[in-house]
Amino acid sequence: MKVVYNLSITSRAAAIFDAEARKLRRGEVIALYYLPSFTNADGSTVAEFLPGYTIDRVKDRVFDDPWLLAQLPNGLTVRLVPRLIWQDNDSYLLDRESGYTFSIRQV
Repeated sequence: MKVVYNLSITSRAAAIFDAEARKLRRGEVIALYYLPSFTNADGSTVAEFLPGYTIDRVKDRVFDDPWLLAQLPNGLTVRLVPRLIWQDNDSYLLDRESGYTFSIRQV
């Protein structure tokens, strides 16, 4: 798994990540995965849902390509599959969009 150091995090996103990190159990890690839609049982989109990355606590395992291990400036490590082509020379920002939905964008 490739390790990246060029992902910054906003304070509003960091608050959620710090809270989730405190809930980690032995053998768990934080992972981000892209959620394009979230629907009710009737097929309608959940109110106020925005497509984006969602945070989850998952069992640690072998994370192969295309997973990245991001070392965040606040000391947390996060596993993620980016929806963009990650460039080592660029900088990226992890931000909270709504609830537990996050964005990653190039800055």
